[in-house]
Amino acid sequence: MYSEYILIVCSTHDFLESTQAVQSLHGSGRGAGTLGRDREIKKLNEEIDRLKKKLADSDRLEHQLEEAVTLRQDFESSSSKLKALDKQVKALKLEKEDIHKVWVTGELNYQPFLYARTAFL
Repeated sequence: MYSEYILIVCSTHDFLESTQAVQSLHGSGRGAGTLGRDREIKKLNEEIDRLKKKLADSDRLEHQLEEAVTLRQDFESSSSKLKALDKQVKALKLEKEDIHKVWVTGELNYQPFLYARTAFL
């Protein structure tokens, strides 16, 4: 995560240096207009374009990283909720089995009442 920020800082620093170099060449080379300076300016402009693209790519990667972090948090939250629901299901199944055991063994005398009640529902 920090490597993307370092890349952005380095790219921004390189971008500023290249921009300053182009500006200084434009300012001092107006009278001379030599071929060497024109090549240097072209080279520096290409470097600026390359650094702009690199900066845009790092912004895109940072956005993707933020999305991935959000998705991971959503996944972890959903996973935690699912585990809680699984525990509830297991507890309800155990409760159902206990009720069924009471029904079958006849420990409670509510069997006819329960049967009659469920038959009419």
